[in-house]
Amino acid sequence: MSSSDYYSAMSEVDIPGLRAAAKSRSLDLYSYLMVLHANDCREGAKSAYPDVGLSTHKVSVHQKSGTSRYSRNMITDAGAAVTAMKQLGLTGASAALPFDLLLRGAVLLEFDFTLEKQYLSRDDTPFYPIDNPVRKEFVFKTPMVSGSSWKGNLRSAAVENMLTRNTSPDQKRQERYSLIDVFGDEKGNGDEPSTHPDRALGQFLNDYFGFCPLGRRRGRLRCLPSYFDRIDLDVLNPRDRETRAGTQPIVFEVVPPGATARFGLFYFPFDLLGHSDSKRTAAVREDWRLIGEAVHQMLRVSGFGAKKSSGCGKARSAIANARFEAEDWAGSALTDLNQLIHLAEGFKVSS
Repeated sequence: MSSSDYYSAMSEVDIPGLRAAAKSRSLDLYSYLMVLHANDCREGAKSAYPDVGLSTHKVSVHQKSGTSRYSRNMITDAGAAVTAMKQLGLTGASAALPFDLLLRGAVLLEFDFTLEKQYLSRDDTPFYPIDNPVRKEFVFKTPMVSGSSWKGNLRSAAVENMLTRNTSPDQKRQERYSLIDVFGDEKGNGDEPSTHPDRALGQFLNDYFGFCPLGRRRGRLRCLPSYFDRIDLDVLNPRDRETRAGTQPIVFEVVPPGATARFGLFYFPFDLLGHSDSKRTAAVREDWRLIGEAVHQMLRVSGFGAKKSSGCGKARSAIANARFEAEDWAGSALTDLNQLIHLAEGFKVSS
């Protein structure tokens, strides 16, 4: 049965019956909100409970004090998303990752971070009570940042660092090649110009440096998805430029300040197989200089997600439960994002 068939069938159940099912937890809160919304759409103005789905969504998702009902029932309660995802091993890398069996130079970085500013994103669900839902994991419906989103934000932060660094054009060009080694080739780095917005970075760098001759490359970096433990609502109220009066308020879901998630990435220099220890170590040190600075730039300076120019998506400096596994690394324990700037200095130099 498709989701639309499910909501269509459930919308025949009366509102008191749905409320009883949600109270007994036989119907989870997310499905309850969706079914109420389906009832609003089906009944329209004839409904005895007009807009009950929209009003219930706002009450459930907005946190007035503490955490919202959605945050508790769907994410943090015993048996809810956090518990189930930990049991399935979806909240981070395995503790028994066999580094001794991997190529020398493989590195794992993980840590828990806390949002300093709210995080915004956009889900692609076609059916929801409001027009601006935050992106959620498909099964457990907890707010998330996908691995590909992390990688894109990291690349953007790394390019920002590269362009603002006080170095010569030749040094910037060489750093661009290093970023392609880490992240893979840029979208838009092709012979034919493209108007697709996702390809703007490659085209911009081609205009700045000239066409990159490296061709198609797969990057050494893999990012893990992150899942937040809270959700909230916010309102944007556009104002008339002349009267300065508010027009039509826009409601959207956000991940609020104080929410926590686990950030993780895995570095695997597969293309250094067969190189000498000294050359591999030098490449790994250079890559982790770029990666450490990019992670710090993304989380502490530029932010991630939507509305970064307004400061959204920034994290607090303190981190917890950090895990950094690398064969040739001898640095100190990570407790602060500022340490990531000097992360590469902890790698031993091979003779």
